[in-house]
Amino acid sequence: MRMGLLLFLMFTVFTATDTLADQGGPTSQPADGIIRRGLPLSKKAPLSVAKVIAEAKKHAGNYVKVTGAVKSVCKKKGCWFVIKDPKSNEEIRITSLGYKFFVPKDCEGQTATVEGQFEVKTMSVAEGQHLEDDRVEGTGKKAKKVTKTSQEYRLASVGVELKK
Repeated sequence: MRMGLLLFLMFTVFTATDTLADQGGPTSQPADGIIRRGLPLSKKAPLSVAKVIAEAKKHAGNYVKVTGAVKSVCKKKGCWFVIKDPKSNEEIRITSLGYKFFVPKDCEGQTATVEGQFEVKTMSVAEGQHLEDDRVEGTGKKAKKVTKTSQEYRLASVGVELKK
């Protein structure tokens, strides 16, 4: 019951706040150097990407706070990005819960701390190709051909902080 109420309250605040809907426009650099999108993050310590993945069954469907290096970002809108663990190179794709905010399209290499609902997702060939096409949009690179379904780890984020 508490989790349902918490999710309802987070969703209500999230959808009612127009300032959260950053659509990838010009990014101003705050004085502390941290770019924030969505809701403020909790005070709990973030887990590593490797730890979340190692405990994927435990975390599936639950809210977690995780940190990692931004490996790639959607070049079309900044609507998703991938964080990786620096030691294991394991990855989690980050999206915005409800498509409420985007991140700068040039944030590769930054450290991201995100909080949201974790899931293990089987992607269709079509979805995999769509994400691959978005990854290279406007870069002059050619998208790889996706030929089979794949499993990936995802987090639907309610908030993100990016640091250089």
